Amino acid sequence: MATSTRAILEFLRDTLLPSVDGSASYVYDLSAAGAVKVGMPPRDGPEVVPSVYLWTDRCRYEHSGPASLRGYRKRLRVGVAGYVKPTDADGDTRAGRLNAAADLGDDIARAILENHRLDTGSTRLAQSVALELTSLDGAEANHPSGGIVFGHINITAILEG
Repeated sequence: MATSTRAILEFLRDTLLPSVDGSASYVYDLSAAGAVKVGMPPRDGPEVVPSVYLWTDRCRYEHSGPASLRGYRKRLRVGVAGYVKPTDADGDTRAGRLNAAADLGDDIARAILENHRLDTGSTRLAQSVALELTSLDGAEANHPSGGIVFGHINITAILEG
């Protein structure tokens, strides 16, 4: 069964990232409606904070070798951008905004890597998942009151045609 790009994005948006709920293992809460969206972030900043935006950055397909004549590998790179305000403990300082972005990045990574095969319960969407994230003081990128984490989620799936 082919793993569609749409299925992966919807699973990230509807299941994995909303599991970041501000509980003991997470700093921030992405469970609110509209906190996780598929699409590029708006130029004038996020509509909701905290929030995460996901989009398809690149998708590469390659034959997976002689094991299956109809099998192929899909390498999907999903862009991710997250927006957050610093916690009260960190305060609205450069360090506070950077720490907030790093904490949101940790929350995103934990939610995804704890389910690294993107297992929906009935389907395993990925063979492997890796993340590359960068944290910024939002004042440097049109989000002066918070931090920004951005980067890529690299997903490999083995598909049968």
